[in-house]
Amino acid sequence: MARNNKSINVKIATTKVIKALETKLAQIQKDKANQATNEEKYQKAHEKWSKDVAKLALNAISKAEDLSANLRYNGMVHVSFGLKW
Repeated sequence: MARNNKSINVKIATTKVIKALETKLAQIQKDKANQATNEEKYQKAHEKWSKDVAKLALNAISKAEDLSANLRYNGMVHVSFGLKW
């Protein structure tokens, strides 16, 4: 890494680097073992977020400007609009 053509040297003990790598590896293995649970939590959180956004949008659609709707190739309808607050 160089800044203004000057190199920066960082000295870290090898044992600290190894310990940090081992800790990160353990975390990755734990996350991989719990991947199904984590994905399920993510899906639930994403669905809740989608519902909240839809609720906000439906409440504010009377103030909408530049309303447009497009039918996608996969059959989904994409609706977009701008809000003026």
